Amino acid sequence: MAEATAITIKQAAKDAEEQTVPFSIEAEQQLLGALLTNNDVFDRISQIIKADHFYEPVHARIFEICSERIRRNALASPVTIKAFMENDAGLKDLGGPSYLARIAGAAISAFAARDYAQM
Repeated sequence: MAEATAITIKQAAKDAEEQTVPFSIEAEQQLLGALLTNNDVFDRISQIIKADHFYEPVHARIFEICSERIRRNALASPVTIKAFMENDAGLKDLGGPSYLARIAGAAISAFAARDYAQM
């Protein structure tokens, strides 16, 4: 009986792993754009979202670099982040450094950033 219970628990864990978490690449882009154009957004979202919450790995790396710079009171912008990501293969696949400018152009307002972070 205990063996059957163990198998059931293992199957339930496997099923849970296979479920996909909802995500929105567009929401990630817009949130990062807001952060890249207004570093004050970080104060609104830093308690809600972390790098590992991003579905797109490149977005997670962008967020991590931005977070580190902002915590050190350094500017996080498309220009300053570019230097840290020039050799990032994932960023190259998305269009290279111009991708940073593109997501900055897709920025949402600072007021909406908290709502996007909670998605």
